[in-house]
Order: sequence, then C-alpha cells, then structure tokens
Amino acid sequence: NEYRTSFLDQVPLQVEAGVGFYDEESKTIKLWSATQWLHDTQADMAQSLGLPKEKIRIIQPVIGGAFGKKEDISVHIYLALAAMETKRPVKLTYTREESMIAQSKRHPFIIRMKTGVTKKGYLTACQVEVIGDTGAYASSGLAVVHKGMYHCTGPYNI
Repeated sequence: NEYRTSFLDQVPLQVEAGVGFYDEESKTIKLWSATQWLHDTQADMAQSLGLPKEKIRIIQPVIGGAFGKKEDISVHIYLALAAMETKRPVKLTYTREESMIAQSKRHPFIIRMKTGVTKKGYLTACQVEVIGDTGAYASSGLAVVHKGMYHCTGPYNI
C-alpha cells in the first residue's frame, strides 16, 4: 500500500512572537520566545550569529500547542538581529498570514507499507518505507521522518 500526505500548516492558536534584548557590555542576547526545542534553537542561533551558545539566553514562556510549528528558529533570529543593530529592546509578533507564509510546515510524506498478518488477523510483520520532502533545508526533517517510522504501525505490537 502507498499513502501520500501533503504540506500542511499546523496553525497553533499562538502565532510566533517574542521580545529580544541585547546587552552590548556583555555581548549577550536575551530572548523571550516560544520554541519546542530550546537547546537546538540556542545552538542554531549561536551558529547563525557567530556567537558562543552561552551568549544566547532564551527564556521559554508557556508554549501552548505548537504541533511541530515551533521546532525551527523563526522570530528568534530576527529579534536578535534587530536588538543587536538597534541596541534597544525589540518585539515581533507575526500576523496569522505571516505565520502561514514564513514559517515551516509539516513535510509531505510518501509512505509505502507491506504488512503480514495471520489467518486470525494478527499483525506479525511490517515493512515500511517513509520518504519525507524536507525541502532545501532539512531543519527538523530528519526527526520528523524518524517519528513517522516509529509511529507508522500505530499502537500495535508487531
């Protein structure tokens, strides 16, 4: 059997938003913004800005539901750049339209499955191939494809 999914936007209630501050004396960036992978966001920010990770502090507010929408850096980098450039506190909140245009989507998948069952209908084998279109930039794509593999059999013990 072959199954296909399409790109989809997770559309959490809370759009991407944050506040950024740059302390010029200590060369430290402080952000208040939701992210699902705090330490990955910090590492990505450090690499993007050419700073050590310890110079980037991200304070994680309550995130609510994100469903994968906030796995990658988004407003974080813009907040940091704007704060560093202006030397002032900055804030940014996407509109719903901006969120849908600018932020990552759930990757489309092609899933090929072959299952083996007994005469009584018990699943005894499952061969799966999952192909995820992560686009030009893999970002969290590898983790998403792995989760697709892990969960493809549902709650069944095979």
